[in-house]
Order: sequence, then structure tokens, then C-alpha cells
Amino acid sequence: MPQILSLDFFDLNKKSWQWITLLFLAFIWGSSFILMKRGLDVYSHTEVAALRMSISFLCLIPFAIKYFKTIEKKYWKYLAIVGIFGNGIPAFLFTKAQTGLSSSLTGMLNSLVPLFTLLLGLILFKTKFKANRFIGAFIGLIGAIGLITSNGIDLNNSQLSYTFYVVAATICYAISVNTINIHLKEIGSLKITAASFVFIGPPILI
Repeated sequence: MPQILSLDFFDLNKKSWQWITLLFLAFIWGSSFILMKRGLDVYSHTEVAALRMSISFLCLIPFAIKYFKTIEKKYWKYLAIVGIFGNGIPAFLFTKAQTGLSSSLTGMLNSLVPLFTLLLGLILFKTKFKANRFIGAFIGLIGAIGLITSNGIDLNNSQLSYTFYVVAATICYAISVNTINIHLKEIGSLKITAASFVFIGPPILI
């Protein structure tokens, strides 16, 4: 078999593939804000959010069924937190925000997640302070401020109110990230994703 098709070639332990994967995920993550904005041309903000979560839930059902019995009971309450704060609530907050903000500004404000993750980790989750994490979050914050202010800030009162939806969403993400980091380390990412949607998928789909 040619090396380009071998599993060893796609080794995520290699730095090159880690960077490629990171860039690919950044493209997917960033494009979601544009797609939400386009969806708002046709649907209401609640419909766009519900469609995103419902389609994701339907795609994840086979995995949820596969892993359901392999996850210990002690993890389910944390999976519920991840489902609600990592997916459910932010989906509706972001689409609401984009009724008054551009997709680019919304995406830039989303870069506050690392800062809130660090702060909530220290305050609520009692994680240990690590200088490299603080430096990383600080650099990210400076970068976010630079992007947002590069063309000047011109937010009127109505637009400013929509930024709070994004801030609330990033705080929700921070709660989810800290919950995964502290309580769900032993569970694989696909299991976490599929199982967490069990809590939000059915009600949102309905």
C-alpha cells in the first residue's frame, strides 16, 4: 500500500499533522459563524440554532447507541453539563447575537473562550495556576482586541447589547471545557460528544 494511504502517514503524533488538523478545525469553526449568518436570511435565530443541534444529534445517534452502555453512571451528570453548556445554550445565544452583529465580529468575540476558561477554572473549579496557560490566554486576549479594534469600534447601544450574548456563550463554553478537563478525562472525545447530545438533542429536535 502506498505510504500516502497508510495509517502511519496520518499520525497525529507528528507535528505536521497536528498543525494541519488545527488549521482545518479553525476553518470549520470560523465558517460556522458565516453559515449561521446566511441561515438567518431564511430562518429565525431559534430555528437556525435548533436545526444545527438537531442535525448534529441525528448524526450522532449511532455513536450514542454504541457507547451508551460503556459509560459509567458517575459520568452522566457531567455529560449533561457539557451538553447543556457546551452545545445547547451557546447555539441559541450565538444565533441571537448574529441578528445584530456581523459574523466576523461574533467570531472574534468568541476568542474570549480561553480567558474565561482560565478564570472560571481558577475561581470555580479550583484548578492549579500555571503561568504558561495565563500567558497563552493573555496573548489570545491581546490578539482578539487587536482584531476587533483593527478597523475601529463603532458599536451603538443596540449592537452593544448583542455582544453580551456572545460573552454569555463563551462563559458557557468555559464551563464545559473545565468540566471535561476535570471530570471527563478518562472518556474519549467522540463518546463525550455523542453522549452529551443525548440530553439536548430530543427536546431541541421536538
